[in-house]
Amino acid sequence: MSRLFKNHKTISSQGYKELPSFMQEGGSQCRDHNKKFELYCPTHAYPCCVQCITDKHKKCQQMKPLSDILKEVKSPGIEQIKPSLMKRLTITDNIKSLNIWACFVLPNGKFIMFDYNQNRLLLFSIDGLCVREIVSFTEIPLDACLVRNDTAAVALGSSNQTALVDIEQNKITQIVKLLHDCDAVASNGQTLVISGMVKSIKVNLNDMSHTILEGVRASRIAIFKENIYGTIYYENKVFCYTSTGEPLWTFQHHGINLPQGLTLDTNGFVYIASRGNNSIVVVSPDGKTSKTILSEADGIKNPYAIDINRETGVMIVSIERGKNSDSALVYKFENVFFGYII
Repeated sequence: MSRLFKNHKTISSQGYKELPSFMQEGGSQCRDHNKKFELYCPTHAYPCCVQCITDKHKKCQQMKPLSDILKEVKSPGIEQIKPSLMKRLTITDNIKSLNIWACFVLPNGKFIMFDYNQNRLLLFSIDGLCVREIVSFTEIPLDACLVRNDTAAVALGSSNQTALVDIEQNKITQIVKLLHDCDAVASNGQTLVISGMVKSIKVNLNDMSHTILEGVRASRIAIFKENIYGTIYYENKVFCYTSTGEPLWTFQHHGINLPQGLTLDTNGFVYIASRGNNSIVVVSPDGKTSKTILSEADGIKNPYAIDINRETGVMIVSIERGKNSDSALVYKFENVFFGYII
């Protein structure tokens, strides 16, 4: 998420409808004084800037901070989460086989697929058509993620390396060398977490310093608000750790079977590609409840990779469409990704 929006409070569309009308219609700035709204007047049921108090609200009692009014609007519950299908990626005849082990949504709306069969990254257009190969590898990659707008990271498995790739220039720009397998990788733009089934490493992208995370092991990982989330495929587990590796929660449920990829939305809900039962499952931010939001009836078959763009609410899920041939479905969350600036 860009710096401009990283401190904004986000609310659901239902929450937006529950806001007072002035918030829906008037924005966050006083039109009379061109100052930011900071207080709320219960007497007039309207927000005030600092100058409004002197000009119009001298006798008003019990003025409240505007931020307190927004806190009364609840984030969407897990029962309200339901994606709607937008499109299916078009796999043309020139791509003979495609085995998607990782996929992610770029800020410009395009998509990147990591093809395990050919050890390569592919760029797809907004319309779902393959545009070009970005780069291929002589090593065997196992995972990939977006680092920044034009940079991806690719975990190169037993070679104990992770590559940083310039998406626009179609080239590897840096190799991060470790002392353990690089099975999974995730980034928030400032930090790179590279995980294996023994331990994980956190890499500071500013100075490339390494911090060992002894207790963190995962099949796939994700980062949200510095916490580290992951799945353990053969144990049917989803977990959450702090940025330093202390465990916060572990979740197991019969609805989660052979979990692979995972991602999080802007409210902290965890989305799991449950490969063993052809479904996408959402786990609550506290790791206590879950809900299946997509199943085989929705076209989900052997899902492996999943990603959500938290700014746009677009989700992509890889699916199997035939032997050695994958595709991906693109969804939109109409009732989750809305924001109001405090």
